[in-house]
Amino acid sequence: MHTHQLHIIVGCADARDLSQLQLDVFNEKTNEFAQRGIEIEMHVIRSAGSFITQDIFQDIQLIILQSQKNN
Repeated sequence: MHTHQLHIIVGCADARDLSQLQLDVFNEKTNEFAQRGIEIEMHVIRSAGSFITQDIFQDIQLIILQSQKNN
């Protein structure tokens, strides 16, 4: 069975980029999911202070709609 999952990370725009540990864990988990037939689509949104404003909410909506359309 092939499954598709959409993951969206909302992070602070002032924070540093993803650390190597975060990237390693992401790659490890992505591989674990892939072995079970689950494809992960990852998106990262940067926002001021990680607040979910209307703009961020609209970005999330657009990402979800595009993912549904493509999959």
